[in-house]
Amino acid sequence: MNFRVRFLCCLLVSAFVLPSYADFANPSFEQPPLGANNWQYNPDQALALWNFGARSGMANGNTAWGTGGHSGAQYAFLQSSGNPGAVSQALTGLTVGEQYRIRFWMASRRGDPGTPLQVSLDGVPISPWKSPISTLYFEFASDYFTATSTSQTVAFTAYPTGADQSSLLDDVRLEQGTQAPPGPLQNGSFERPQMPDGAWVRGVDTIDTAWSIDTQCGIANGVGSWGTGGEDGPQYAFIESRGRISQRVGFTVGQPYHVRFFMARRSGNVGGNVANPIRVLLDGTELMPFTANGSPVYQEFSSPFFIATAPSHLITFEGGATDDRTSLIDNVRVDQDAVISPNRYDLFRGLLVGGGLSDLLASDDNYLFVRPGMTFSTREAPVQVILTGAVPFNHASFLGAQVESGVSISNLVQAVDLYNYSDNRWEQVDSHQATLNDFRISFSTSDNATRFVNPATRETSMRLRVFANGPVFLYPWLYRIDFVQWAASP
Repeated sequence: MNFRVRFLCCLLVSAFVLPSYADFANPSFEQPPLGANNWQYNPDQALALWNFGARSGMANGNTAWGTGGHSGAQYAFLQSSGNPGAVSQALTGLTVGEQYRIRFWMASRRGDPGTPLQVSLDGVPISPWKSPISTLYFEFASDYFTATSTSQTVAFTAYPTGADQSSLLDDVRLEQGTQAPPGPLQNGSFERPQMPDGAWVRGVDTIDTAWSIDTQCGIANGVGSWGTGGEDGPQYAFIESRGRISQRVGFTVGQPYHVRFFMARRSGNVGGNVANPIRVLLDGTELMPFTANGSPVYQEFSSPFFIATAPSHLITFEGGATDDRTSLIDNVRVDQDAVISPNRYDLFRGLLVGGGLSDLLASDDNYLFVRPGMTFSTREAPVQVILTGAVPFNHASFLGAQVESGVSISNLVQAVDLYNYSDNRWEQVDSHQATLNDFRISFSTSDNATRFVNPATRETSMRLRVFANGPVFLYPWLYRIDFVQWAASP
């Protein structure tokens, strides 16, 4: 082909694939046509409009690489062996200061697990490494970026796994728009992306996953290496060792919330089927301490409630094991709660020194002061304050509370009881060493929480008991309560 004919062909191809706005040219790698079931390393850049590295190329239909593209017959492949493959293109027509992200479809090469791909902009990564799920195509996206020039180069690079593994790339698109603010928790049952039966993937990060999942965690479907299915649907997340999964969630500032989820241990854990303890973090701070379910049967857990202090918070599930142990997570929810303040208090034991009910409604260093009173047994606590609140519904699926208090001397314990209206008895739900400075404790239950609500009056009752567990050299000591609040969900 002489130069003039070749030049005209390039013009025709370019006129066919170049967009009239900022986007990728030849996004589905349909140019140049390779012919059915053919493939080629490093095709002509002038025709493909992509720059291919040594370990990358294009294929058509059923080849050693795959069976076809996501859209059309052709697709790109990137190989990890040797010098990892890379594919790049210079985007033009960008608007400086505008936000964009890259959307693309990826699959693994037939016969191998595929290699992770990373997206970069002018050599700077704009996404973590993203792994294919299977030989089926799934959609992925880069992080949002702000254009700093009207022309910038986007590259896809294969991870240097050290093995001969490859991933397929197709339907690469540029999406303009700002990142939406976080909303309610998404994909709490991990049913997206929908994976083949028995499949599992670590660090899955498709466009519809909604979670940030590190490589010690993943999503699995049905019976397989990790478990036999989810609590709500066939799919579930697994957290191995110190792995983390997280999601940024939108909240209403000033409102109470709690996190609910189901957990089970992996079947066949190393170490005698011992579960991996899991804790819940709120913006990196512990919300619920490490907790484990030693059974492969799912059990529901709830965090203490918290008050949203910002329009969004990061919810994280973190594993605690240092060895090869795994727990399964499913059916995660973030529920908004009703706030319940005490409407009455009674001194069952102890003497009032100062303050009143209004001093318990806010954390403001205004206190209800109580000193020890007479008891009829050494086993009785000399201070017992009973607080009552009104639940706005008959049935409670969740009930939590916070108490902020302090004491004037050391060696005192504060125990918290809730009244069980089903069995007509007090149940202890918390016990902490009291401190000289104000301290706040939180506790919650989602296990038949309705038993703590009076079915006739909708009242809930809490008893605060304070007693010595060591030598006390100053008498009378003082117990002070600054703040009490319940939270409940129907």
